[in-house]
Amino acid sequence: METITTKFEFEDFRSRGEQFFQSLIDALAALGLPTHLASDHLCFRVATTEEYQEYKTHLLNHGTLLTEANVNGRPIATFKLHTPFKTKTHEIPLVELPAPKPGANYASGFEHAEFIIEESFETFAARFPEVKFEEPTKKTINAEMCLKLEGKQAKFHHQSLERIIEMEKGES
Repeated sequence: METITTKFEFEDFRSRGEQFFQSLIDALAALGLPTHLASDHLCFRVATTEEYQEYKTHLLNHGTLLTEANVNGRPIATFKLHTPFKTKTHEIPLVELPAPKPGANYASGFEHAEFIIEESFETFAARFPEVKFEEPTKKTINAEMCLKLEGKQAKFHHQSLERIIEMEKGES
């Protein structure tokens, strides 16, 4: 993960997100995993609560805050960007901004992308027996399966984050 600059420049932020995503796609391809799966969001981690507030303020100027929910004792904001992340193969509309967990140390930078799969986690993982996925989470809403790679993660789930937010807000 990279460190932040002191002045926020959205185009630089977006470019770094696109580079991160492309490097993740390249890593998935090298493992023989599908690279055509829809990706709904990138996660950008921050090191401090102050940094969380700073990024949140900046991102409000470049997207719509869909939700800010308290998860595991800290807020997580999700934004739908006015100008999404774009690569040759993907357009990713959302960025997730979690505040750091109390007592945890995070470097600031992009951490993971999430991909939507239709098949069960077991069936998906069985197609790639040489890949070491972590056990799926036991979350009741939108459980996920994670693949940790050097400096980045790919997470797989069954519904988009935007759809989960709609469901949690009671929208159709």
